[in-house]
Amino acid sequence: FFHFVYISLLEHFLNTISNRLTGTLPNKFEPLSNIISLRLGSNSFEGELPSFDTLTQLLHLDLSNNKLTGVIPGNFLDSAPKRKPVEIDLSSNSLTGIVPFPLDE
Repeated sequence: FFHFVYISLLEHFLNTISNRLTGTLPNKFEPLSNIISLRLGSNSFEGELPSFDTLTQLLHLDLSNNKLTGVIPGNFLDSAPKRKPVEIDLSSNSLTGIVPFPLDE
């Protein structure tokens, strides 16, 4: 029973904060489509910010304190739940441009 609960939790929460991870983020996140909380902050991810439009259950996204560049894609969180606000932290990166609607609400 406990093993099943642990695996189920891993499918919904991923926390890699401050793990010295490097490289670029993948363009798509389909294998994580049921994830609720994705915390990748305080690593050394670099490159452009991908869209997270396939994460239909996402409520928490932390990409803070990385080396991400470019603009926030217009379809950044298109599939996120509309019934609840999504907590997003993109601070301390080198992102440019405007925050796309509806993220600016």
